[in-house]
Amino acid sequence: MFDSLPPGFTDLPPGPTLAAALASIDVDRLSGHDRIVALRAEARMEAHYAARKTRAMVAIREALAAEFAADPVPGDDVDEAAVAEIQAALCLTGATAASWYTDALALRD
Repeated sequence: MFDSLPPGFTDLPPGPTLAAALASIDVDRLSGHDRIVALRAEARMEAHYAARKTRAMVAIREALAAEFAADPVPGDDVDEAAVAEIQAALCLTGATAASWYTDALALRD
């Protein structure tokens, strides 16, 4: 663990390089200013992963829509199926999965 920020740290975009840099830092050993810089980098990574999670939820809907279009079954509901998949995958309540899914579609649109 490093006790200072690596050179160029503040310019790293969210992604694997920034994630590795953050994993190598002992925030308790940083200066006060560097702790703030590290916190901001953590927030960038959090937003990056939240966006990727949102995109994955929309991709689940798109895959199900294609499956349902290829082999239509009366009563199939793409959105209901997508929420059920998200609920199971993330061990969420139905209400939470539906809320996250609705938010993901709103962001897509």
